[in-house]
Parts: sequence; structure tokens; C-alpha cells
Amino acid sequence: MEKFEQNILTLNEQLSLKALKFSGLEKLRGIKPDSIIVIGMGGSGIIGPILKNLAKDANINVPIISWNDYGLPAGCFKKPLLIFVSFSGNTEETISGYQKAQKYRWKAVVSGG
Repeated sequence: MEKFEQNILTLNEQLSLKALKFSGLEKLRGIKPDSIIVIGMGGSGIIGPILKNLAKDANINVPIISWNDYGLPAGCFKKPLLIFVSFSGNTEETISGYQKAQKYRWKAVVSGG
């Protein structure tokens, strides 16, 4: 079986909580966000819906917002955890959200290719 075909057939396993690998989480210890906002476009944006689906299993008890546009969503959150995702590393929309967030000094995670 080709590797590509194998990857497609095992996609459900790849997206399970057990298959995910986390690192650097000690830097987030102690923060208590009132929401999680995942900012990413195209394929990078798929992380938001995946996190929403895993929230219950991962004991995430705050709203998760998936944002696939310029800037940041308007909202009433005071202490969000922002997750910026750009596999290409230079997605214009994701960068615009990061630039807007800097003035609020919120906690952020940045993931890039």
C-alpha cells in the first residue's frame, strides 16, 4: 500500500487525542483563558474545528472560536488564548491577526511551518 493511501485510510486515527503530540505546554501552565481563538487560513485553519471536536476529551471548558479572516473576531473576551497557525509561515491574514493582538498583550501560541 502506498504511503499516501495509508495516510488517507488512517486519517481518523491521526486526528484522535492519543495521536496528538504536545510540547512546551509548561509555558501555558497557570493561565486561565476565558476562550480559545484559533486563527488560520486554508489548511492551517482546520486546527480550529479539530480542537473544537476534541475539547470535551481534552477537558477544555471554554468557548473555542475558529477564525479564518483578517484581524481578530469582535467579542467580549477579556483573556483569550490565541493560537496562530500558518504552515507556510507567512499567511497574510494570520499575520494581521497577530499584529492586532499585540496591542492587547494576550497570551498567544504561534505555530508555523
